[in-house]
Amino acid sequence: MTSNAVNAFQRRSSRPVSSTDWRCAWARRPLTATHNILPSNGISRGVLLALLSAAIPLLRFHDAAAIPIKITDKAQLVATAPTCTGGGMNFKNCTSTAFINATSIDGTDADFSKEFKAWNATNPKGSQWTLVNGGALPGGTVDVTVFRAIANNRNGGLDITMSWDFKGDKTGFFWTQGLNLNYSVEKGVIVDPFDELDVNKNFAMPPLYPRQGGLYRNLKNSIFEDLPRGPWPDSFLNASAILDKVDFKTKTLTIYEGVRCGFKLEATKAPEPAGILLLVPALLSLAAVLCWRARA
Repeated sequence: MTSNAVNAFQRRSSRPVSSTDWRCAWARRPLTATHNILPSNGISRGVLLALLSAAIPLLRFHDAAAIPIKITDKAQLVATAPTCTGGGMNFKNCTSTAFINATSIDGTDADFSKEFKAWNATNPKGSQWTLVNGGALPGGTVDVTVFRAIANNRNGGLDITMSWDFKGDKTGFFWTQGLNLNYSVEKGVIVDPFDELDVNKNFAMPPLYPRQGGLYRNLKNSIFEDLPRGPWPDSFLNASAILDKVDFKTKTLTIYEGVRCGFKLEATKAPEPAGILLLVPALLSLAAVLCWRARA
């Protein structure tokens, strides 16, 4: 059963019964000897039971609501700088536009899967990891307490701080972040787009995200902080931050739900000064020297 079919079934069964909902209404009636929905043929009955057994987990999975994302900060989605520099050139009207999705991502997210696979491909064959879909989180909300676009003369990006607010047991849950971007963080230059996991062996054991529980501190409390910055004029970053559990012994990463956010930079190339204008200071200096010599 496709997800569209499952969702359509749930929408029909949750509405008041109408003439178009007779199939669901009939299915909700108590089963009696005269309402045997299974065929009498033994083989067909077994096949139908197998199909129903496979569909029930799907119905349960899709019935679970996505974890809410609550933004308590006065989110600043756009930041500007009048001028900026990048790649040895000058620009004007420099704009950083940040985004954060209102709906959480989950263990079926295709973008995170690509980012994980790109990172996993860099590991030796004997050290490859397995990605597992853990389904929905046990409850709570993701609270975004800081979300602001950033723009200055040197670079642009965003600041984000968020946490998983859940009163139950959060033991063993951490953050992992996948990235799709078009700049080198180390060199600060624009490159072809690529995927990776945001990891740092000096602060946390990959594939875990290093800045959780406080900026460059130990992992704790499911607090996530990031301050990505990209070079002008047109760098971008798409991030998939997801809560997970990690088993370093079996090299298994079980992912649950999380947040997608990112930024995009735009700028207009500033006009170069006319060639004659560049000569004016030199000509004035030369004229001053000649006048001084003439008086001597």
